[in-house]
Amino acid sequence: TILQEPLTELAKSDQDFEINPVKVYGTLKKQKEMVEGQKTDMKATVTEEEALAYPGVQEMITERKKQLSEMLDTLLGRICMHVDRFPFGLRWLSKQLKDLVAEKWPDEPLEKVNALVGGFVFLRYITPAITTPQELNIIDVKVAHRRNNILISKCIQNLSNNTKPQAGNKESYMQGMNPWLD
Repeated sequence: TILQEPLTELAKSDQDFEINPVKVYGTLKKQKEMVEGQKTDMKATVTEEEALAYPGVQEMITERKKQLSEMLDTLLGRICMHVDRFPFGLRWLSKQLKDLVAEKWPDEPLEKVNALVGGFVFLRYITPAITTPQELNIIDVKVAHRRNNILISKCIQNLSNNTKPQAGNKESYMQGMNPWLD
């Protein structure tokens, strides 16, 4: 499939795209405990603000955002380059949906119509292929790698819906990917 090669390479790699500061802090805490061979003086639970203040967290997140952006560019590039390889039925359905939406709301800008159609296609077809590729017999994904695929899917879904994560949302850390969405 279109996504098989990059998803296979990702599954074989040790890349970690986690950008949630609390989870990154937890990773640093575990690493420190493994190196020192004992419990650290780091707090067991922290807020997002406390996690971001801990040395190394912001640097790790910055590097991971860069790597995540590169993977997103690769996947989106493959999707756009190989639209002709999507099943005919999906392409036909997308065109029909676009025509019906444009007919129903003729005053809506084409950008909004395309966002609706793109949101549908990505939500129902692309996102499941990325999030759970093992269910579609694309590749087997270890549980440890599933979070990477979920973060990829969230970004691509936001792009297809023409939306950006906002401050105050339950996943406000995803705002860090807003530059990629631009």
